[in-house]
Amino acid sequence: MNSILAFLESWTGEVDFYQSAKKYLFEEKLFPNSKDSFLEKGNYLSFQKDLQKLSSLSHGMDLAMCLMVEINVARTILRKGQTKCAKHSLEMLSLGQETFATGVSEPNWEGNLKNLKSPSLEGTLTATKSFISNGFSADSILWVLKIGDQFPVYRIPMKSPAVEFQKERVVVPFLPLCNHMKLHLENYHLTSESLVLEDYGDLGIEIRLRELFSLVSLLLGDTERKNYVNLDQSIQFAWKTLEDWRDEVAYSLVEGDFRRILEDKFPFPIKPLLDAIQNTREISMGKTLIDVDPNYQMFVWEDPFTRYLKRKARRNN
Repeated sequence: MNSILAFLESWTGEVDFYQSAKKYLFEEKLFPNSKDSFLEKGNYLSFQKDLQKLSSLSHGMDLAMCLMVEINVARTILRKGQTKCAKHSLEMLSLGQETFATGVSEPNWEGNLKNLKSPSLEGTLTATKSFISNGFSADSILWVLKIGDQFPVYRIPMKSPAVEFQKERVVVPFLPLCNHMKLHLENYHLTSESLVLEDYGDLGIEIRLRELFSLVSLLLGDTERKNYVNLDQSIQFAWKTLEDWRDEVAYSLVEGDFRRILEDKFPFPIKPLLDAIQNTREISMGKTLIDVDPNYQMFVWEDPFTRYLKRKARRNN
């Protein structure tokens, strides 16, 4: 982790944070660069432990978030895709030659894929993605859209000289080194050669579960960084209980089984640790955790998609 630590300590903000950090992620073997990663038990646990290690460093949680989004979202889509474009893109991602971000959410979509924009009959797309994590770092955007009853994913290269992109930075109150983009396309011509995945459909549920599960690792690492684990016995107990739970679940996760296992384990048990931190007077001083550190906003899981997962978990139980 020495090269990453040196990068984080010396980064001045003059260049793109994630793009600049990726070579160090590869150097330290923290980027899952094998196209067959997560096929064997224990592989995903190693990735989660790496996210935890990164999050225990100053500004490391920003880098862990950027990494986990590209791996859990973009890489998962590319690996599910069977097209030539998907296979080539996965190769570029695995070699670190391109960075991929994913655009799903749109204005007024309310967490429902059926509300996404569709291309015209002529195959052109005019639409806006309202929140693309790593968007300004990306060489290509994986754009989810609606065609009939399916939700295909197309690769949109960001450096096409023939296209003018309307980009807008989206500012959020947490993890300031991560970038988020609002992107508008106007009459963008889609081609069959840029098709990555024929139907995103139910894959969105698995991807969201992967993201939320990885946030458990970010919370564990952040708690270490702040030295809260040694501050109070109740925090220490809750932290160790959550880490043991994370390790057991992550060890069992392999490609093809993520959704089944993670749905069964949802909602993930982060509340006891958050409560223990909140109830420690030396930390909270009577304030909410979000007032103490805006990064705790990441662990308030109240978006429409996550509320749907909670309702589904209650029905199944």
